Amino acid sequence: MWTTRDIALLRANAPLGAVELASLLGTTPRAVRNLAHRQRISLRRRGERRGILLGQDRGLRLKDVLPAGCDRETAALVLERQKLDEEAALCPSCGHRPATVQSSGLCIPCHKRHLATVHRDLLAEQEAGRELWRARQALKRSRDRAGTA
Repeated sequence: MWTTRDIALLRANAPLGAVELASLLGTTPRAVRNLAHRQRISLRRRGERRGILLGQDRGLRLKDVLPAGCDRETAALVLERQKLDEEAALCPSCGHRPATVQSSGLCIPCHKRHLATVHRDLLAEQEAGRELWRARQALKRSRDRAGTA
């Protein structure tokens, strides 16, 4: 069980890292990391830049990728977009955008156009089925009339 004294010690000495804090608190580094996570305390050492942005590659330095004077939000968007562009091939339908929809292998606009086409085809198939049944019913009625007459 963690005491308020342990949490205060963790807050004051967080830049030491999980291993050294574990020896101070007499517990395991994993327990220290879990407590820091629950208390929203960063265990990042001073000057350490890894993991600054969510999804950032550990070997990637921001200044290598981003233009000068870029803020954090823009940096996150640029990195996310680059990651998507690298992972996704171009859309086979239009060839302009990355194919981000996994189920069809198309970009989002082409995927939606494809879905619209599929739905129009299904509607046409249903209408053709209705016409078939109307023709069958008309044929049956004409046979029934011919048989009763």
